[in-house]
Amino acid sequence: GEGDMLVLQNEISNIDYLIECAHSKKMKVILNPSPFDENMKGIDLKKIYLLTLNEVEAVELCGSSEPEVVMNYFKSRFEDLKVILTLGVKGSIYFDKEKEIFCPTYLVEVEDTTVAGDTYTGYFVSGIYKGYSIEKCLKIASAAAALAVSRKGASVSSPTSCEVEEALKTLKVNTRDGLEIEKKKIIVSNYINNNLENPCLEHLAKLLGYSKAHTTVWIKKNLNTSFSSLVKTNRCKKAAQLLRETDMPIDYVIKRVGYENGS
Repeated sequence: GEGDMLVLQNEISNIDYLIECAHSKKMKVILNPSPFDENMKGIDLKKIYLLTLNEVEAVELCGSSEPEVVMNYFKSRFEDLKVILTLGVKGSIYFDKEKEIFCPTYLVEVEDTTVAGDTYTGYFVSGIYKGYSIEKCLKIASAAAALAVSRKGASVSSPTSCEVEEALKTLKVNTRDGLEIEKKKIIVSNYINNNLENPCLEHLAKLLGYSKAHTTVWIKKNLNTSFSSLVKTNRCKKAAQLLRETDMPIDYVIKRVGYENGS
């Protein structure tokens, strides 16, 4: 019924029919498009509450596994969709129309990755159902997946909730360079989106822990663009969203996204 959660992935028959029925009952449908095939491209994602996908599935759905590209793709097409993008050892990112949250992985000796995705999804959804914050759900799911990949086998390697709770007390966060880059990309994106009216490179540099000059170089190297171009792109996206979703006058929208006039 309404509010209940239905978790699906692509080894289930008649998945499109199930999604249609669940959506008509106002259920929350969680979809993991694995194993990916052409049928997945025909699924109406507007009827999905939460989409969980890895880098391979991201490439199939939107042509890239780069977090910024993936986020822009889904945000511009499905305003109510919540998405988790898992990045293997680099961690995972949750995003919706309002927030972007990065979560690193935990350091373990990897034995078998067979059940990692299912374990991650199951623990994340369980946390949401219990009313946990997104941040807590991400940590629990990441710890559970870490335990799962440290064991051999499929379902038998998925840990119990008690094991996960204990592991969170001792597991160490993976702090490799790649994780820091992804985390800082999220910081840049969040800062610009939250400060469209008056973005300041100096303020962003302080958040990143860099000088202004190094921040400029870092953005160019890791995002393939400039700070001013990022601001312009995000202003245009926000303006388009406001014009599409509200009745705000154009002059007000222009000022809302940081411009003084229509030019």
